[in-house]
Amino acid sequence: MTDVVEYEIGNAGLGTTIVVLSLFFHANKPVILRAPTNYRILREVKEVFDIPDEKLTIITQESVPDSITTGPGHWTSDYGKFWSPYFAVDTVKLFGKHYTVGSSGKPCMGIVTNNGWWSNEFPSVGVPFHRYYPKDFWLKVIDLVLAAGYDVITLNGTNQTLEQKTYMINELCDAVIGSEGGITHLTHLLKVPSIVLPWHHHEDGANPHEDGSIFYAPHKMHLDKRTYFLRSDEELLSWTPEILQEQVKKLHLEQGNNIFFNCDLKINPQYLAVRTGTSANQAQLNEKETEFIQKHLSTLTVGGM
Repeated sequence: MTDVVEYEIGNAGLGTTIVVLSLFFHANKPVILRAPTNYRILREVKEVFDIPDEKLTIITQESVPDSITTGPGHWTSDYGKFWSPYFAVDTVKLFGKHYTVGSSGKPCMGIVTNNGWWSNEFPSVGVPFHRYYPKDFWLKVIDLVLAAGYDVITLNGTNQTLEQKTYMINELCDAVIGSEGGITHLTHLLKVPSIVLPWHHHEDGANPHEDGSIFYAPHKMHLDKRTYFLRSDEELLSWTPEILQEQVKKLHLEQGNNIFFNCDLKINPQYLAVRTGTSANQAQLNEKETEFIQKHLSTLTVGGM
């Protein structure tokens, strides 16, 4: 096993940044990332989560032809983290002060509409629209959240910094409702409960299969015990305010429903594959991801649990 984790990495979104760092930190070795200047979110994550230089060193390198996220045979990123937990923090550094994460009883609930708020129709049902829901749905969700006694914070804007969004979630939101994605990954780091909507189509826009496999897609990427995965948008709209309140309480106690934490698993370490006895089988990893896991991780457990 090598003594350091060192890669080139191109500009990526918040979710990919969080899951890649989580996997790398799980190796318990110093991490060196060579990244271009425009990879701003990587530097923001390091600052907000107060990650020391001895744990993560970022070297500015404008050309990254061998980037693990955009280069030849690049990682699927979110699926590679399947074998590691989210990196853990007790505090975040916001506006020059440290704030504790994981408190409950906050007055607001965040919703992540991914701009579905603005339209009843989307230009396609492929990536990224395969996970978005229309304005009419979100209006009903807002009514439910308000009836449960929470105020509503929307977390869709691209003008806020990571520091600002982290403050809103950590200090004001008792839970977050939304599709799987960067903000949801952020809630996991902050130990804030999340209620995650399923994909309604596959990534290529194809209609869901009858075996229900599409329901489990977010489970593979969001291995977190404070998360409840909805089976459909109708399930959420069937909840009473009391059910929503009770679900949030359970999630604060880490009573989520991720399939990979709540059934007997069959793990094949040779092929880095998992079967659950349902259609929720781990996605195939590519050669680079497999190589990293076999080289840097001494033990294999789903979600690092």
